[in-house]
Amino acid sequence: MKLKYVFLFLLLILFFQVVNGIAISGDRLIVEEKFQPGLKTSDSYVVKNAEGFTVDYNIITEVKEGHDLTPYFTFIPNRIEGVENGGFASLTIEMELPEKISTPGISETWVMARIDKESSGVLTALPSIGIRYIIYVLYPDEYIDSHLISPNLNINEKKDLAIYVQNLGEPTIGTMEAKFEVYDIDDKLIFEGESQKEIATNSWEIKHLSTEFDSFGLGPGNYKTKAKLYWDENIEEYEANFRIGSKQVDILNFTDKFEYESINRLNIGIESKWNTKIDEIDAKITVYDLEDNKLSSFKSLTTELNPWQIKDLEAYFDTSDLNIGTYQMQVDLKYDGQTTSSKKEIEIGKNINAEIVEEIPGTFNLMDALSVKNLLILTICIFLLLNLYLLSTIALKKRKKDHDIDEDVLKKVKELQKNYKDDYIKEMMIKKGWEKEKVDKILKLLK
Repeated sequence: MKLKYVFLFLLLILFFQVVNGIAISGDRLIVEEKFQPGLKTSDSYVVKNAEGFTVDYNIITEVKEGHDLTPYFTFIPNRIEGVENGGFASLTIEMELPEKISTPGISETWVMARIDKESSGVLTALPSIGIRYIIYVLYPDEYIDSHLISPNLNINEKKDLAIYVQNLGEPTIGTMEAKFEVYDIDDKLIFEGESQKEIATNSWEIKHLSTEFDSFGLGPGNYKTKAKLYWDENIEEYEANFRIGSKQVDILNFTDKFEYESINRLNIGIESKWNTKIDEIDAKITVYDLEDNKLSSFKSLTTELNPWQIKDLEAYFDTSDLNIGTYQMQVDLKYDGQTTSSKKEIEIGKNINAEIVEEIPGTFNLMDALSVKNLLILTICIFLLLNLYLLSTIALKKRKKDHDIDEDVLKKVKELQKNYKDDYIKEMMIKKGWEKEKVDKILKLLK
């Protein structure tokens, strides 16, 4: 298959956007452009028919927001006809913007390929799929897009508080700077900082006004950032909450009702209080009677937690060795050298609303291992190993018989080879009365 066809096939797989029985592929399924007078673009697409019958497509536009971009499009072809089921058709969309668009901000228009109901005989809803064209137009006066960046962080960690600013107005912004304040949960001011001062921010230009915040000495919990952006004669105010985390995983709850003489799924709800991923977390579960005598213990599966994530840790509790009644269960959560523990009463009974499984996932089942199929496989393996052993023994005996040379001689020559070349060893052995043919045979055996 030619390389270009392979590339086209991969392109269709990777970039097809599918809706019902129609799909479209291309380099840009969302076309985003900053407005420039007379801007021209040209994009090629492939439309696929998966309706189950031959169809025609009309190319239509739909205004989603802002200025109507419809007059600026040219479609080649402007109608797609006779695409068989599973077939493909090419579509080129050209756009040429005018010298001016009067509506500032975002203008979005969709170009869509829609099945022609009349020519295709479609009786159901008309499927269509489209390319989004988004044009950003500057505001004639001063205008900015901005937001506060106030990230979560860990204890004793430094991160930037920042205000993202983009100038979306035609005038250049003369000066910009920002001031930041951080408050604790009691609304007490604990930090003040200022950003660098920016001068002459042009249209479309992006600036990050930031200051470094250090959480050293602060406890874990919820905090709040307040910020003010001063740009030219304007003031913008922002507020955002963030968290400072500690390397801790909390046990939120765990299953406390279990079915008698069954394997029960035990869900342990856990929550990360840390701003970094914790890779390996598991739990040791211990069951006691009401007098704190240890009865049994087992381990959970292993999991991981993303920053601040809440999830269930799985364990499996076999109640076969315990009677119906009330017990105590302690969960000791292990993670990154630390432990979190929780203990409470549990109940084992009959017809309890518990989640039961046939076997503990990932455990070795002796009865399954002793099944007829597994025993047959084991027998074949043993038979093969015995045959390999016998063959190797026979080969070794044949080798000894064939060369008819004392094993001690072979060992001594092998030791000499560590320090001397074969030619030297051969010369010395012949001088000592060995036959040339026998020396050659010995050296050949030792290669």
